[in-house]
Amino acid sequence: MGGVALLLPLALSSTDASIRRLGPKRWRQLHWLAYPAILAGAVHYVMLSKGWQAEPLAHLAAILALLGARLGPARRPGAAKRV
Repeated sequence: MGGVALLLPLALSSTDASIRRLGPKRWRQLHWLAYPAILAGAVHYVMLSKGWQAEPLAHLAAILALLGARLGPARRPGAAKRV
């Protein structure tokens, strides 16, 4: 239920008028709620499986890996990439 509650403001603010009213910076900050919402959904799927099933745990691991890659160290726009 918490994940759905996190997604409600995202749905309400996804119109062009809402983006203009909030401004791009605040709109992007608000839409960071998608990350805890997807994490809540993955944890819910693991809990729903009633036991330690492989598939829900694989989904949770994939989501954690993707979130870790997305939320990892931020690159500066002008910084050179290391090879």
